[in-house]
Amino acid sequence: MKKQLETIVTFCLIAQAVILALAKAAVPASLGCYQDNPYHSPMMSGSATSATKMTVQRCLAFCRSAGNRYAGVVNRYGCRCGDKFQGDTVVSRRLPASDCTAPCGGDQSQYCGGPSGSQKIELFEASIGACGGDLNKDSGTIYSPNFPGPYPPNQNCTWNIQVRSENIVRITLKLSELSRDDDLTIIEHGSSQRVVELMNRTLDMEYISSGNIISVQFRTKSQGEQLARRFILSYEAVDHCEAIPIDARVKAVSHTVALIGHRVTVTCKDGRAVAVECQKDRQFDVQGPYCTAMGSIPVQVSTIVAGAVVAVLLISCSVNAFFVIKRRRERRLLA
Repeated sequence: MKKQLETIVTFCLIAQAVILALAKAAVPASLGCYQDNPYHSPMMSGSATSATKMTVQRCLAFCRSAGNRYAGVVNRYGCRCGDKFQGDTVVSRRLPASDCTAPCGGDQSQYCGGPSGSQKIELFEASIGACGGDLNKDSGTIYSPNFPGPYPPNQNCTWNIQVRSENIVRITLKLSELSRDDDLTIIEHGSSQRVVELMNRTLDMEYISSGNIISVQFRTKSQGEQLARRFILSYEAVDHCEAIPIDARVKAVSHTVALIGHRVTVTCKDGRAVAVECQKDRQFDVQGPYCTAMGSIPVQVSTIVAGAVVAVLLISCSVNAFFVIKRRRERRLLA
């Protein structure tokens, strides 16, 4: 009986840990759970509010409207804002994630810090859930408006992403719960102005831009079911090799953009193909042109082949000369 009880307790603890982990995974980009001390040493000195129907998205929206960078849900019903964390004691105040699992007053499926009066606060970037913005870091995440709640109707949001000029942008679709009537697209800047539709794509779908500046545009209709409609996109700056030019002798290139470590196949019009790999120095392991008059044999390969032919001819000539000289000597001896 004792063993059975121990087994049941262990199972419950494991199940609780799994449920907690899954629930915390749904929290958008949490900066962690902390012990606040609002009366003697507050973590943030910005605006604050409270509401019986507090939610994470409500707190984020409040702090954004107040012009603050950070937002924190606390005591189930509280919201605190700020532009920086006060003092040098932030690290020492860090708590386990399990300490910030008190249900929000306005949404029992969300967590709003610790229980009432505990002053345990869950911190976030206030930009989460904003409708659009300018993103200039090497990596980041775009959340749908009002995240983690469903996005509202009549949205027209644009996020402008710009990374360093030597890089391009990799977009990954992490969560897609979009309505059929809504539009999520990527717009390339520059000469091409390509538009890529992200609707009905699978999760972990990747898109590689051709330049360092792109825009993500999101538009919703005025009506339609909005239950649990959300999306998450991540972006990052990545290194790459320059695009392989297509001339009169090239039929196709398997990838217009090659990331470091990726292979590209160049198909020539004579039917031959050359596979090259993008190296860390942003150069391909074999330099072009790849479709020369000899077919798709790279210049380096054709040079090696030509050198080998010359070497064979020289050896052949040397051998023939040796036998000619030998025969002449034999004739002289016989004479």
